[in-house]
Amino acid sequence: MIHFPPGPQAPSFVQFWQWTYRPVEFMDTCALRFGDWFTVRLPGNRKFVLTSDPSAIKDVFSANPDHLSAAEFNKILKPMIGGKSLIVIDGADHSRVRTHAAQPFYSERMHSYGAVMKGMTTRAIQRWASGPPFALHPEMQHLTLDIMMNAMFGSNAETRLAILREKLTEILLLTSSPARLFIFGNNGDLPLPKIQRALGGFSPWGKVLKLLEHVDRILYDEIQARRQKPAEYNDILSMLIRSHEDREKSFDKKEIRDQIMTLLIAGHEITAGALAWIFCRLISHPDVLESLLGEVKAKSDCDGIDLRQIEHLSYLEAVIYETLRLNPVIPVVGRYLKKPMRLGGYDLPAGAYVVPCIYLIHRRKDIWPDPERFNPGRFIGRRWSPWEFFPFGGGADRCLGTAFAIYEMKIIIAQILHCVKLDCAPGYAVKAVRRGITLVPSEGMPVIVKNVKKADF
Repeated sequence: MIHFPPGPQAPSFVQFWQWTYRPVEFMDTCALRFGDWFTVRLPGNRKFVLTSDPSAIKDVFSANPDHLSAAEFNKILKPMIGGKSLIVIDGADHSRVRTHAAQPFYSERMHSYGAVMKGMTTRAIQRWASGPPFALHPEMQHLTLDIMMNAMFGSNAETRLAILREKLTEILLLTSSPARLFIFGNNGDLPLPKIQRALGGFSPWGKVLKLLEHVDRILYDEIQARRQKPAEYNDILSMLIRSHEDREKSFDKKEIRDQIMTLLIAGHEITAGALAWIFCRLISHPDVLESLLGEVKAKSDCDGIDLRQIEHLSYLEAVIYETLRLNPVIPVVGRYLKKPMRLGGYDLPAGAYVVPCIYLIHRRKDIWPDPERFNPGRFIGRRWSPWEFFPFGGGADRCLGTAFAIYEMKIIIAQILHCVKLDCAPGYAVKAVRRGITLVPSEGMPVIVKNVKKADF
């Protein structure tokens, strides 16, 4: 017997508007009214069953991938990142690609990026000055994209790939509207052919296609250069190529291109959003900031954070995790049911979407005492289960770059705290707003620089 959980009865386009433009209020209202399970109806006869039931989430994350598909849920990103990206494929292909793509993120290799992360952060801070407010989130976007591009292509490619950085930034700007991203990524599920027409490159979609064509030419040239002289490079792209070609079945250039796009676009956007939220929380909690400053100072020298001490910044790690608990950059993850499945007492049909809600489960009172309070101490000396706390997703589809992102955030935060004091712009009231598939602080998180330690530069 098919049985969907109850949910709001507003027309699907109204629910889509609420989910898109008032996501936090929409989730809070639905949870208050319906509890741990509710069904959201979106255009195209899509039914999304959101849940914050930890036992059901455990079942979802451990289910047979032949029954549940993360790729089908993530297909909204396919037009940008490509059809062979790790996050839009399932089954044996997913396992093969994940094995190859994991190579550059092993801990010993990851730590080699530390000096680059610190140096780029210092250079970014030098551009800031005491005076008028500036938006912190765009600064974090520029910084994290520069770091990822350096790690991906190496420092020698910085000038040559300036155009790539410019085109990627334009693509992200054109797809920052969640409604537009939904339309671009509907893959024919909705009757919107006029909106998706290229119109000679003059429509928004046409502009995205032209930018992607330009990006592809640059990326394929880089892939070809690495394959001709693989020993001359020691960056993520070269390691991807070597890892693949050392194995029985190597990647074709399209597969490599799609993994690059996934790391460049999804990777840096999520990290930038998390960094903006972290500084938002620190500024509004001076007691936490003071404790964190003490830890950073103890692990720093005259040039800033001591990279050898990054693994020992336990309170900073707790601050990161507590921020991601309260402000997950991605509020949900999802699976598409390939076969009927019983979850939480509901018999759900094939074709439904089961959506573990990160935002809501991170606020369950029975898991997190006083859940709305910002308390990094929750993460000192305790590990939470992967179905209670999963800001980077769960199961076999957990984000491949999680360790890289945490390591990067530690360095960036510690170096900024060592060099400057930030405060919110006068009169600013933060609100979570959508940027593409992410939730970020409104207005770019405007801040002012209180002081800059010039001597440290």
